[in-house]
Amino acid sequence: MQEGSRVALVHDFLVDVRGAERVFLALCDLFPQADVFTAVYDEEGTEGRFAHRAVQTSYLQRLHPSARTFRALLPLYPAAMESLDLRGYDLDALQKAGNKLATLLQDSPRFADVKSSAQGGSPEIRIHFDQDRAAALGLTTKQISDQIVDKIRGAVATQYNFRDRKIDVLVRAQPNQRTSVDDIRNLIVNPGAATPVRLQSVADVTVAMGPNEINRIGQERVAIVTANLHYGDLGSAVAEVQKILRDHPLAAGVSAHIGGQSEELDASLRSLIFALSLAIFLVYLVMASQFESLLHPFVIMFSIPLALVGAVLALKITFTPLSIVVFIGLIMLAGIVVKNAIVLIDRINQLREEGADKLVAIAQAAESRLRPITMTTLCTLIGFMPLALSFGDGSEVRSPMAIAVIGGLAVSTLLTLVVIPVVYNLLDRRADPWYRERGARNPRHPESVEALVEGSAP
Repeated sequence: MQEGSRVALVHDFLVDVRGAERVFLALCDLFPQADVFTAVYDEEGTEGRFAHRAVQTSYLQRLHPSARTFRALLPLYPAAMESLDLRGYDLDALQKAGNKLATLLQDSPRFADVKSSAQGGSPEIRIHFDQDRAAALGLTTKQISDQIVDKIRGAVATQYNFRDRKIDVLVRAQPNQRTSVDDIRNLIVNPGAATPVRLQSVADVTVAMGPNEINRIGQERVAIVTANLHYGDLGSAVAEVQKILRDHPLAAGVSAHIGGQSEELDASLRSLIFALSLAIFLVYLVMASQFESLLHPFVIMFSIPLALVGAVLALKITFTPLSIVVFIGLIMLAGIVVKNAIVLIDRINQLREEGADKLVAIAQAAESRLRPITMTTLCTLIGFMPLALSFGDGSEVRSPMAIAVIGGLAVSTLLTLVVIPVVYNLLDRRADPWYRERGARNPRHPESVEALVEGSAP
């Protein structure tokens, strides 16, 4: 930096998103006279391993008011690994399919660092035996193979004892007899015979490009194509890969299987869906035992779909992708949102036991429970608000859960006071006298309490 310059150029920093404040404050301390800070947080030439976002100048100026301009490029999300397994028994077809798929993924701006195990092969010498010609000369392919291995790689003939060590004595052909392909063709494969036979007499020796590695899954050869994501979420990347496979069929006999992090994500989602279903079932069992009814808990369960609608809307509005953390928030919602409907249904039943008609009980219960339902919901929403608006380290992991809970609980609360009474009115077909008779046997009914007191008096 030239003396007296008022510009500090800082580049090639790779830091986490939430560490940007500390980095810029440190730069301001190092260069107190600088007016412009330019920070490049991702190296050029990495083919976009990170998604990016621009940091607003006003936000960074609030960190250090003396600096007038900030320009920054920060990594927003780490790259996600996408893996595709191409399976088949024909190695040449697998190599062609792997190279073709890798080229297609490289042409898409979504993918970066595309690699294929079928690429980058090494030259190798291939020996194809003519079994009929070898049999005519009294040789077998095993005998020929053993002779070739012994001459090129060598065989341990004996061991030399030197003090307390045993040193292998390796016997093989001279270097000038095994250096080139022509030397290998001229190897004698029947030493000690009256008529020497060279390898080229019983086999074809050729040079070809062989695979860098051979992978197998279930005794089937596999070519693995891997790629990182330049931008977007994993679900969109999987959808694009599936579209590429539909539009560009691979070689015959080659099948494609999407693995990597997308496979792990699918397994996690299946586990979370099972956990969500189990949570709903357990909540229903608890309410059925408390209400001593199968109908009323079923009515209360209608608040859960309302919560799902609110969670989806909140995620859509905030541009938050669906993730494992969001599913954890949905599981939490299954136990949170039913409380409002429980309070409302319990109050309706209580009023009907006291002698009120069904419609009157529904209206009075909704009116009397509006305030406590609103208060408890607001307390919960306010409690989750700091988590949703968190700006600390790791907040991108915690915020989606809070956003899903806030959206689901808010919408469910608004609709519970409308939908649940309507569903209760449609499904509960028991007459009002039945509730009055049950209320007469219920100690919480005032008249029944007085009757019990009078009956117990001497």
